Amino acid sequence: MKRYPFIEFVARHGRRLSLAIPVVVALLAVVIFFISSSPASGIAVLVIAILLYPLIRLLAELIEVIADTLMPR
Repeated sequence: MKRYPFIEFVARHGRRLSLAIPVVVALLAVVIFFISSSPASGIAVLVIAILLYPLIRLLAELIEVIADTLMPR
């Protein structure tokens, strides 16, 4: 029987990853905001961090559905 370790990993930890990844990107945005000569780049990365949360959450939930319906237990 085939195993899909990445799907199992995302199904198990996807909701936490959907919070952790945007937080890391937001921290990176703060660093870029203070280091960069143009604050627009920091603001752009912050907007990207805000948009990442629903996208990653959606993908995590889709993988959970796939894992629940298609993968044998």
